[in-house]
Amino acid sequence: MTAARLGVVALLAVAPSCGYHSTASAALPGDVRSIRVVPPDPSYTLEPQLPTMLAAELVRQLARAGVHASTAGRAEASLSGKLLALTTVDAPLDPSGRRVGARQLRLALELYLAAADGRTLWRSGRLEVETSSPIAATTTPSETTRVAALQAIAVRAAAQAVELLTSGL
Repeated sequence: MTAARLGVVALLAVAPSCGYHSTASAALPGDVRSIRVVPPDPSYTLEPQLPTMLAAELVRQLARAGVHASTAGRAEASLSGKLLALTTVDAPLDPSGRRVGARQLRLALELYLAAADGRTLWRSGRLEVETSSPIAATTTPSETTRVAALQAIAVRAAAQAVELLTSGL
């Protein structure tokens, strides 16, 4: 094997470990190549930041899957939906319940991919996602821990939604 070929083989062997991923586009319903992500309707939650966080995460996850996506501009299809429920439970660290050990969030949502002419190309059905974020024993739940928990649930929900969308399910 020539030195050039050996170098290419070595590069291909280490590429996955350095975060490199293929930019081949995922197969989407209706042969869509670009998606405009619309922040989901937050009407069933009391967290006004969550729709924006989720939209940004969906764009990021779609881009990782090789799909051109943004929250602005024109696209062949739009991805939108509804946040159906968000529950938050602070799990106590000690029996007195005075200190919180973790914040658990459960999010239910539905997403829809619609063509520019309004035809529905894909529906997620009801997606349910759960996360648990530890809170240090020396602190009380704060705005910072709340936002971190919301970001964690947005990341998990977007990853699950994009996996479903790009798998054709």
